[in-house]
Amino acid sequence: MEHSKATATRYLTVQDILWTNLQATKAVQGFRYAPLEEVASYQYAYGSSNAPIDRADRFLMGFFKLRPFDRGNEATGFLACFAFLMLNGIQPTLPDAEGANWLEKIGTEAVQAHKALEMVVEPAEGHAPETVEAAVRTLLDRYPATLASLREATPSAV
Repeated sequence: MEHSKATATRYLTVQDILWTNLQATKAVQGFRYAPLEEVASYQYAYGSSNAPIDRADRFLMGFFKLRPFDRGNEATGFLACFAFLMLNGIQPTLPDAEGANWLEKIGTEAVQAHKALEMVVEPAEGHAPETVEAAVRTLLDRYPATLASLREATPSAV
């Protein structure tokens, strides 16, 4: 009998998220540990919401809701959410030119994060990145205009 290999879900740690914020903002930012730890916990399954998109939805929205960093919550959430998906075999297909507008619609709740994510991801062909660093570096290369726009945006109230 052939058994399929179940792969364990891969997560970003609090330290990974701190490093991701540094990459997103290009500067060390102040942060609040309890909200940051809570945002990190949003990657884990809760009840029947075990699908990676469900987890990524909660993870991304945590950056908008809890705002753990003094600056760069949107950019960090963008990178961390897509890195989480990439580590778990899901590839973003969102064009760089549309990234900041896409994220703004989610942040203003003009569109639900879950639906927005479903529209811009697909199963990855090939291997998932080996590390969070590899996933984030890929995203930094893929989304320079999005991240530049997010860096220039006026930070939302904390």
